[in-house]
Amino acid sequence: MKKTALVIAAIVLSATLARANLIDLTPGGFDLANIVNGQPVWSPFTPFGPPNFGLTLNPSGTGANVGWNLFGTGFRGLFVFVESSRLIANLYAIPGRFQFNGDGFVEIDGTIPILGVTFAGKSAVPDGGSTLMMLGIAVGTVVFAGRRICT
Repeated sequence: MKKTALVIAAIVLSATLARANLIDLTPGGFDLANIVNGQPVWSPFTPFGPPNFGLTLNPSGTGANVGWNLFGTGFRGLFVFVESSRLIANLYAIPGRFQFNGDGFVEIDGTIPILGVTFAGKSAVPDGGSTLMMLGIAVGTVVFAGRRICT
């Protein structure tokens, strides 16, 4: 029983720490290995693209000017995540007044080439309770499974 209580406590704690509403606004995104005139080639399967996001790499590929315009999309930007091939990454927070429209310069450390850039944000539509429902199902499953094992 003690073990079950510990598992339930861990599930509840992880659910309170999770940001279930944070999503990748650029799934599929662009390929930094395929650059034309400093601009990456965007995937045709990305819901948002060049009209909403811009990225221009500097000549050495160690930094990039990024921009976003999310007016009228129902989304707002919260973070710009920059990755390198050396397993080093930077997470840039987007200040509140720039969450719908803004720009800036991103880099790893000025010497390491950028491998990937992800724009992350959230929808203005609130969660309809699916996260709480999934938590309830998980807790119920653990309790049910714990009772079956103990009997």
